[in-house]
Amino acid sequence: MKKVLVLMATYNGELWVGEQISSLVNQVGVEVSLLVSDDCSTDRTLEIVRSFERALPISILPNESRFGAAAKNFFSLMSRANLDGFDYVAFCDQDDIWNSGKLERAVDVLESGRYEGYSAGVEAFWADGRTRTLRQNPKARLYDFLYEGAGQGCTFVVSKSLMDEFREHIDLSASVISNVHYHDWLLYSFCRVKGKAWCIDDYVSMRYRQHSSNDTGAKLSLAGVKRRFSLIRDGWYARQVDSIFLFVEQVSGGARGDVSTLRELRESAQESLLAKTRYCILLMNRGRRSLLDRLFLVLLLLSGAKV
Repeated sequence: MKKVLVLMATYNGELWVGEQISSLVNQVGVEVSLLVSDDCSTDRTLEIVRSFERALPISILPNESRFGAAAKNFFSLMSRANLDGFDYVAFCDQDDIWNSGKLERAVDVLESGRYEGYSAGVEAFWADGRTRTLRQNPKARLYDFLYEGAGQGCTFVVSKSLMDEFREHIDLSASVISNVHYHDWLLYSFCRVKGKAWCIDDYVSMRYRQHSSNDTGAKLSLAGVKRRFSLIRDGWYARQVDSIFLFVEQVSGGARGDVSTLRELRESAQESLLAKTRYCILLMNRGRRSLLDRLFLVLLLLSGAKV
């Protein structure tokens, strides 16, 4: 069986982490090992993690100071992980529940040789019993990776070779990465700009827990919609896109002149009506995968926002 290293970032997750790790123990068709980086939890998170050491190979990385953000914790995990002997690497949050065939399905897709990265659908669920299936549009657009990731990072599984190559750029691009909120979006953009294929699977691979401490939460929940709107209105989203553009240009070493040209058009769209019109057309034709998302960004751009 293929060996998968699961990277889990934790922080005060005692309410959920046991159920999540139980779902890792129950994975079929693959050999699973767990690497945990805890962000100085003040509850029983690590005690619960260690209680599974007989059921699953578990390593815990020492941290003496807080990261304060999940992305920084995951970047540290990726940098410090020993990947020797593993075939694939997966991201894992502390509060979800994986289907028993989640990793097996991902590995089967990646073993086809067509893809280097994989993500899938999720079922968002709430404590009051509500559920909602969330799937990503699987049809890649030319520049979607500059404006969005490939779905929930907790569904990501990538080849060891892709992770090795990506890790080389984490320290080299430290100043850019420090401003990136989504480690998964950055990994997806790296995969795409390097010309490697990514599979966005229609398969619903896990239960995606919704609660007040979610970093982002389900896109279609009322709280998720409000949060995203406020982030776009305040310019946060534009700053994330700025960082992705800069990272992609650094990684490509100037080989992606089209991305540099697009960045220049994006900047001039704030000053020129002609540039704004051209940029709107480009967003509609080659931007995010969802038509609704593209329309939303165009409307924001026309209203004077930077996207």
